[in-house]
Amino acid sequence: MYWGMKPEIAGAVKRVPAGRILRPDRGGAGEERTAAGSASGREALKRREEAVRQAADGIRMKGEPEPVLVRRLLPSDGQPGSGIGDFDCVLVAGELRVEAAELAGLGEIPCVYVDSAPDGGSEGSGLDGAAQAIVETVRREEIGLFECAAAIAALVERTGCTQGACAAMLGVSQSFVANKLRLLRLTAQERRLMLEGGLAERHGRALLRFPDPADRLPVLRAMIGREMNVASAEEYVESLLRADARAEARARRSASSGTRPADPADLKRLALRDTRRFAESIDRAVDVIRRSGIPVEMGRKDTPAGTVISILVPKSS
Repeated sequence: MYWGMKPEIAGAVKRVPAGRILRPDRGGAGEERTAAGSASGREALKRREEAVRQAADGIRMKGEPEPVLVRRLLPSDGQPGSGIGDFDCVLVAGELRVEAAELAGLGEIPCVYVDSAPDGGSEGSGLDGAAQAIVETVRREEIGLFECAAAIAALVERTGCTQGACAAMLGVSQSFVANKLRLLRLTAQERRLMLEGGLAERHGRALLRFPDPADRLPVLRAMIGREMNVASAEEYVESLLRADARAEARARRSASSGTRPADPADLKRLALRDTRRFAESIDRAVDVIRRSGIPVEMGRKDTPAGTVISILVPKSS
C-alpha cells in the first residue's frame, strides 16, 4: 500500500519497466540532463543529485518508491524514427523518484496512469485512485515546478472541476493553481532551459509576458547567462516591453503622418525584436535536424560586435 495505506491508490498502480517511461524534460530518449553554465544552474544540479541519492537510499530500505504519475503515449509525443515506440508511457510527475529507483537498481517503477478510465472513486472523497494519487503527488515537496503544473492540469482534466475546486482539493489558493497552469504555456525547450539554469517560477511568469516563443527564448538565455535573480529578470522584461511599445508607437506615428522618416532608434528596436525571432527559427531548425538523427552541434558566442551563431554538421562517412 502507498500514501497512508489508501486502497484506491494502491489499486490503481501499474508497474512499468524504468527504461520504457518517456521523460519529456530530458528532451527525448536517453538524453541526460545537463547543467547550464551559470552558477545557479550548477548549484541546482548539485541539489538535485543529492536529493536523488537520498531518495535511492530510502528506496533501498523500503524496497520500492511511491508511485509516479504517467499518461499514455500520444501521436504528438514523437515522430516516426524518433524512438517513441521504445516507450510505454510518458512521465507526468515523479522524475526524481524514477531516477532514484534506477540508482537503487529497480527494474520496474510503480505508476499511476492519470488518463486511465475512472474507477468510481471512494465514498469519502469522491475521487478515484488516480485522482487521489495526483492530489498526493502535488502535495509532496520533491516534485519539480513543471511536474507540479502538469499534475494539476491532469487533475483538472480528470475531475472536470474548476480551478477553484481543484485548489480546494489540494489545500492551496486558486492563484497557486492558476499560476502553475500558466507555466505550461512555455515550450518544452524553455522548460528544459529553466530547469538547467536553476530558474524559479516567477522567472517563467515574467517570460510569459512575451506571447511569442520567438521573443522569449533570447530573453530566457539572457536571464540564465547573466544569472538574474527574480527581481532583475522582472525589471529586464519590463524594460524590453517598454522599449518595444515606445518603438512601435513612434513607428506608427511616423508612418501615419508621412512627414518624417522613422527614428533610427525605433527601427533598431524593431530589428532587435525580429532578430530574437530569427534566432528562435534557427533553434527550431537545428532541433528538427537532431530529431532526424543527425548529431548537429550549435554554439553561441557573444562578441563586442554581436552574437556569433555557429552550426557544425558532421560529414557523412
